[in-house]
Order: sequence, then C-alpha cells, then structure tokens
Amino acid sequence: MILLFAVLLMLPLADYYLRFAPAPTLSELRPLAKRPALEWNLRSLRKFPAAYEAYFNDFFGFRNLLTYAYNWMKFFWLKDSPIELARVGEDGWLYFGKPDETTAFQRLNPFTEPELERLTGYFAVIQSWLADRGATFVIMIPPNKSTLYPEHMPRQLRRADGLTRLDQFVSRSRARGLTVVDLRDTFEQEKPHAPVYYRLDAHWSPYGALLGCRELMKALTPDGSVPADLADIRWTTNEGRYTSADMATLMGLNHVLTEPLVTVNWTSPTPIRFTRSGSAMFGGTWNAETDLTNAPVAVFFRDSFAELLLDPLAAHFSRLVAVWTYGFQPDVVEQWKPDVVVFEFVERILNVPDSFGNLSAMVGRLLSVQLATDSHRLVGANVVDPSALLGFVRHVAPPAPRGWLMFGRYTTLPPGRHVATFCLKAGTMPTQPVARLDVSTAHGTRQLASTVVDASTLQATGTWTTVSLPFEVSSADATSIEYRVEYLGGCDLSIDYVKVAPGDATKPDGDG
Repeated sequence: MILLFAVLLMLPLADYYLRFAPAPTLSELRPLAKRPALEWNLRSLRKFPAAYEAYFNDFFGFRNLLTYAYNWMKFFWLKDSPIELARVGEDGWLYFGKPDETTAFQRLNPFTEPELERLTGYFAVIQSWLADRGATFVIMIPPNKSTLYPEHMPRQLRRADGLTRLDQFVSRSRARGLTVVDLRDTFEQEKPHAPVYYRLDAHWSPYGALLGCRELMKALTPDGSVPADLADIRWTTNEGRYTSADMATLMGLNHVLTEPLVTVNWTSPTPIRFTRSGSAMFGGTWNAETDLTNAPVAVFFRDSFAELLLDPLAAHFSRLVAVWTYGFQPDVVEQWKPDVVVFEFVERILNVPDSFGNLSAMVGRLLSVQLATDSHRLVGANVVDPSALLGFVRHVAPPAPRGWLMFGRYTTLPPGRHVATFCLKAGTMPTQPVARLDVSTAHGTRQLASTVVDASTLQATGTWTTVSLPFEVSSADATSIEYRVEYLGGCDLSIDYVKVAPGDATKPDGDG
C-alpha cells in the first residue's frame, strides 16, 4: 500500500516530464503561464517561487486529462456546467452563462427612467454628429439566445413580468428618431422551421446571420428593398459534424458535444478583398474593399455576432471598415468619412452599459465640452435635470460641506491662449460666494486662472449662466490641465459642462 501510494504521488511528476497520458485540448480564454527563467539577482529570486508555481499549475502532469474528466462528469452526470461562461439548458441546449444574459432573460433590472433617457440621449448625440458629416446611423441588436429560445432555458429560472431592457431601449430610441434594427420578430417567424441559432453555441448560425444582414440592408435602403443576393436565402445542414461550438469548446467537450453544421446558399455578387489588423478578436479591425466604386463607404462597430455578417455586408459597399468594439470611435469615422455607420451589439450588453466605454466622455468630446457628470468629485452627485445639455448635471446643496464639486479629467492643450466657459446655475440667489472656478495644472498645484461666483455673477435663480475664464498655457503647463469647481456653500448649485476653445487671454469671449 505504501508503494502504491508513492507511485500515485509520483505519476503526475512523471507525466510532467514524459507526457505519456492523453492530453485533451482545452480552451481557457487566457494565455497559460510561461516557465520563468531563474536569474541570480535578488529581485528575480524573490519572484521566482510564485512565477514557477503559476507555471506548474498550468502544466502539471494529468492536468488537461483531469480537467476534461471533471468537465465530462459535471456535464453528463450532474447535468451542470463546469464553467461560469456556459449554462446547461433543457434538451441539451447550451447558453451563455454570465449574469448579464441571465438577468436579461429574467427581466430583473429594467432601465430606470434616468438611465434610459441618458443612454438613448447619448446615441441621439452620435446620430446628430454623424448627420452633420453626411453619414446615416443605424443601431443593430441581435437578441440573446435565451430571448429567442426561452423554452430550452433551465426551468428553475423564473421570469418577471414587464418589459426587458431591449424592449425599453428600442421603444425610446425610435421615439427619439433613431433607427434600430430589432431582429426578434424576423427570427421568431423563422425559428419553427429553421436553425437561426446553434444549439451548442451562444451565437447565431450562418442562416441567422444572413437574415440579420438582410434586415440591416432593408433599413439602409430608402425604399426598404432587399438586395438580389439576399432575397432568396436557403439553408441546409451538413452531414459532417459541427465541432467548433463556443460553449462546448469552452467546456473542453467539443469532441463529444456536436451538432450538424448549417450552410447557406449565399455567394458574393462581387469580389471582396479584405485585410485584418490588430487582434483577431476585441479591438481588431477588418477592412474590406470591392470594385463597386459608386457604392457607399461603411464603418461598422461590432462584436463577435457580426463575424458572420461581414462578408455578405461588405458585398454591398465600396469599402467596409469593421472594428470590434462596444465603444463609438469618432477617430475611425473621421479617418474613413463613411456614408453609413452601423453600431451592432448583442442584447445582453444593455445589462452592462459600462461595456460601451465611457460614453459620457466620448459624447462630451463630440459636443466639444467636458461634462461635469464625467468629472471627479468629492461633494455632490449626478442628478437628472431636463434643462441640461444631456439631461444630467452635477448638483450639490446645503448642508453639504465645502469641497470639490468637479475636478480632473486631466487633458492636454497646445501652448497659447484659451477660454474655459463654465455653465452653471443656482437654485436660490446666494448671499455669499457660492463657488470658486479655476483652471489648474500640475494636479492642482499651479493655477492658470480662477474666479469666484457670487450673486453678481449669476443671471437669475434657476437660470443657466456661463462664466468665461481666460487663461494662457505655456509648453511647461500643457499637460494635466483640469477645470475645477469648488463648492463654498450657501445655496444649491448645479454645473453642466465646461467648454474650452482657443481665445484671447486678455479679452474673454463673452458668454462663450
């Protein structure tokens, strides 16, 4: 027994060097640790044990085999998923398992009115900015797999009554004049007799992607017509097995969990020349050109759902630039000067609005302002104010202590003269100074300009007032510039934004 126990202890070490055990392939969505080099210096010696432990944890003997065995038993014996990213549904269906999709399915956190107004307001600003540049803006939202196939979700997941975030977003966006391609009705009509999504994958099938492309092209065509190559979409299942389903692959079970591959009859009506740059996944750019010289140029901000859309979509543009991102990137628009901009994201992203990046900062940039709600603070809070530029302001009221209502978002300006225009208002006319405004650098240690706000500065109670503060930037002060509002007390105060423009430092620009 002692000998057997010793052999069992040594087997993983033997496999670590000899690799005689089967080693199933596992997809872990992360780089495995590298074997650290031992260097004879104090810093390296201190770090070596932890670095080697991380490496050994990724490569010890039988690791892949034991992990595969655990995953297999968890799925086939316990009918449960061994990983967080996958959820096991009914009838062998697999779903994306992160909380954002589950929450969306259960309708647990509808948008509050301020959240909905703010998010759709941001997209309305983007549309207006693009319209000024002659570009059409379209939002496209593929539904979650759990939204389209709720009948296969685990029975223990109860659904609340009411609207989903997607319902709310589509309704409010369209009320604002935004074009939203909502694919749910089209997919609901097709799913009884066609594989719109894969059973073992979180994404749609090639047939579902072509349906999505058809609906998008209808939205982009003034008369709603369908291009000839998308008019008659047909599908078939391949007799071979589909082995690259993402949920099955992530569990390491893609060789035992398989389903037929869906193929479509679509062929490109024109040659497409494409290149990729950067990452093949998030952050990467896909650039396609065709010989359709009179066709429009398109920029496509997208996620993984659009991977199957790119070829059929590119066939209808002279150029299609697709960037894998959830954030709007005005620099890409300025570079390619598109006629069409599509913003595509899967439904579950509405449950994590931070995925869109810092939309408020980006929208402020489009409007050439720094929003107070996007700045740092020590006192006050962001509140709804319909009279503000985007419906939200930074607000403070007694008995709040004296402190910074707004500071930071450190920026760089070219040397020269500038004017910072602060847009603010007071709820009651103060009897003492209510705020101090300044433009600072070196993390607030050096002021370039400052002024005090009191009753003589403000126009009237509850009325927005602009206060212009001229300043000059030297080459030594060009970085870490911030615009600050220090609350001094006495009455309630709101700050909407700061707008900075080139100007004469000896002569303010009036109200900016």
